[in-house]
Amino acid sequence: LIGATNFLEDIDFAFLRAGRFDEICLIIPPDATARKQILTLHSSVIRKLPLTPKLDLTEIAGQPTFMWTPAELEKLCLDAARTGMEQDAKKITLTHFRDALNNIKINVKERQTKIQTGVAKMKELDIVNKGFLDAQLKVFEKGEGDKDRVRAFIDNL
Repeated sequence: LIGATNFLEDIDFAFLRAGRFDEICLIIPPDATARKQILTLHSSVIRKLPLTPKLDLTEIAGQPTFMWTPAELEKLCLDAARTGMEQDAKKITLTHFRDALNNIKINVKERQTKIQTGVAKMKELDIVNKGFLDAQLKVFEKGEGDKDRVRAFIDNL
């Protein structure tokens, strides 16, 4: 059985005692490299959108989508396709992605606060593998393309 929540602090402590769950782990937001792979997956592999040849999603996968979830990146691909369709474009361009990006608002500060709250809560629990949690945070810190922002975020944990 696998459970998932975005609100660990709302779970009754009785569920979080030893013996209830084998592991509790933090799922961190994807780094810039992973975001680019997710965008490519949703635009070229799963949906096979008609992209302009050699469309490079590096710009979109960078700073503008910092702290985005894979589901939000998928929505961005769909919105870019919809924008292109509304403009009767034969191919989806970087401009369509930029336009779609401007229509999706993500509160990064709020998201960072929620993650910080979750990490603090996890550090209080006896059943959390602290070594694994620290390793996840180190992986997040090493994220390519987001180094300064991630470093500032980790420093606040």
